[in-house]
Amino acid sequence: MGETDLGRIVNDGERFCPGQLLPTEDTLRDLRDKFLSVFDVPTVLEKQTLPWYYIHRDFISSDPERAPSGPIPGNDFHATDPRITARLAAWGAQLQFDISSADADAPHPKPLLVPLKHISSHPDPGPGGIAIVEKAAKLVEQLWPDALIGPSRRRHVGLQLTDVTAPEYHIFHWLASKQLNAEGVALCLLSRNSYGRLVCSSQSYAFTAIRDRSAEELEASAVPAFPSGTVLHSNPFSSGQIWSFTRTQIQPLSFPIISAITCLLSDPTKSRLGVHDPFADRDVSWCLDGLHGFSREAKPEQGPAHVSDEKSLSSVLGTSSNCWMHFHVVLHFYGVDDPWPSWAYGAKTGSGLRVDRGRFTLPIRFGHKSRSMAFIECRTWVAMRVATPYQRHNPAASPAVVGVIVGDTGHRRLNVTEQSWDERGLQSPAGAGGVALFQMVLWSVLDDWEKGWSRTLDRVEQTFKIRLCEQLDSQRDVPRLDQLLSDTTHESSRTCSKLILLLNSFRSHIDIVVESISNVIEEWSKTYPGKYTVRLERFDVETQEVLLQNWKKVLAHLNVIQTRLHGRIASSVEELRVLREGFI
Repeated sequence: MGETDLGRIVNDGERFCPGQLLPTEDTLRDLRDKFLSVFDVPTVLEKQTLPWYYIHRDFISSDPERAPSGPIPGNDFHATDPRITARLAAWGAQLQFDISSADADAPHPKPLLVPLKHISSHPDPGPGGIAIVEKAAKLVEQLWPDALIGPSRRRHVGLQLTDVTAPEYHIFHWLASKQLNAEGVALCLLSRNSYGRLVCSSQSYAFTAIRDRSAEELEASAVPAFPSGTVLHSNPFSSGQIWSFTRTQIQPLSFPIISAITCLLSDPTKSRLGVHDPFADRDVSWCLDGLHGFSREAKPEQGPAHVSDEKSLSSVLGTSSNCWMHFHVVLHFYGVDDPWPSWAYGAKTGSGLRVDRGRFTLPIRFGHKSRSMAFIECRTWVAMRVATPYQRHNPAASPAVVGVIVGDTGHRRLNVTEQSWDERGLQSPAGAGGVALFQMVLWSVLDDWEKGWSRTLDRVEQTFKIRLCEQLDSQRDVPRLDQLLSDTTHESSRTCSKLILLLNSFRSHIDIVVESISNVIEEWSKTYPGKYTVRLERFDVETQEVLLQNWKKVLAHLNVIQTRLHGRIASSVEELRVLREGFI
């Protein structure tokens, strides 16, 4: 393959970057096959042969010819915990295909939905279910992107990528040339300063516009220039990338976005190590963990089972049998005033990985005024692959850090500057700069998470404070106060009770995220305890101690956030209780 009239396809042998997997034809075909192997149906795979290693997380089989259950060799975090498990229910996301169903004449025809999990967990694991999976696999094959890099379908904003030899130039232009759903793409480039810290500035961001160019604009666009090979533009441990993907409509994650995320988070060196690792595709399983954690359905009315499912796959730590270390964390909060009509949630258009969100409406009535408040769940998935020294060898990985942030609420500018490093007091030890960067990014995401909750609490507080102020605006409103307090329907009292229950449920959701992050830190501390460690393949004792101190500061910051949010909720609950007593 070579240049075409529409764009350029780059062969797998032409370009190799030891820190990044590039979206070549061979790579994309391989990733698609691994993605489809989740079903464990041989007829949907190119070679029609099942892999030895189960991509599906924690699927246990009695087949002696397949991978056994138990610790994965080379995963440091399995050395302290014999088996890091997740409930099978946590793999609850579904593939969605925008095709007409048998009820095509209905106002909102339903798309084809297929669970993205092992066939044995499908509603019909028999021949009928296998036929549906085979149909879905053909659709995935049609929708999976090729390696062609054509004219950009979207206008570029912010930093203009001009280094044609850089891997991010290749990936950014490839993705910008694909047909996406209503998704935005952004890239933040980080470089190492004189203190060994990875930093970025407000000028370090490149974006694609959300909307496609018109047909006329696209026809006039030129194909990006590309060299014949990739030249590494920095030394090991000196650069990083954080990619951001955001959803703006009720549509699934498109297959180009799914393939890009999988490509970015995959170990770029596992096929070139010269030593076969039968568990090498653990990185794909972890990536799918994150995709499921971000996309699967979870509703607030599900009770204890919902809380348990939220904890499943809300965080993943793992290492490969080489220099690469992987982090995945999923956070959530509830926002107010969902703009989409309720019917839209059952009639999502587009194809890809369906993104389901908990949504509910709360009737509000004070006196003779009533309204409804709609709440929708918002999630953020933070994933990162970082290089570390391994067995006293420094990898040639460049970039040494590749991160992905997928969210519902737009792109966020990460506060990873010289000043923020100093203010937070986090250290970046040699060889562990990627881990320290993950700690910094997590700190920034937690700050945004608090802002999301704070905006929601503001709106809830305004609901009962403003409504009462409207009725008690001046002394002239005393008759209206009497009318409000003598409301025989007790609707105002019921509203106070509803809001109290709502706020208490929010407190539980806040605690879920705090517990999840705390578990990450605890798991890290058990694996790399510092002074008494027996694990020195990646970090010496001093480095482990520094990283532990960083984690303690992250946890302390999280506890401060939790205390602030709990304090606001407690104050509002107390006000509502006083108001309720007045209505009874």
